Amino acid sequence: MSTRYTADDVVTWCSGTLLSGSPEASLSGLSIDSRSVSSGQLFAAIVGPHHDAHEYLAQAIDSGAGGLLIETDRETSWAPAGEVPVIAVSNTT
Repeated sequence: MSTRYTADDVVTWCSGTLLSGSPEASLSGLSIDSRSVSSGQLFAAIVGPHHDAHEYLAQAIDSGAGGLLIETDRETSWAPAGEVPVIAVSNTT
């Protein structure tokens, strides 16, 4: 059984800003790999020494991500995701 939470919960937990989507959107789980994100999971775009997952936001949406967690300084790297909540935080890690 997976735990459900809302986009607003994520905003609160991470001191983030909801850029799009509904604060009541239901999410379940978390993924940092756009290749294996499951339907309804929050995709956190992690920046590492060799990769920047912000390059895979569209792929995560196409794979069924229920929401996106992005870094504030990369807000321009995402296209509006329609109903999918997009939450900006200072650091996704």
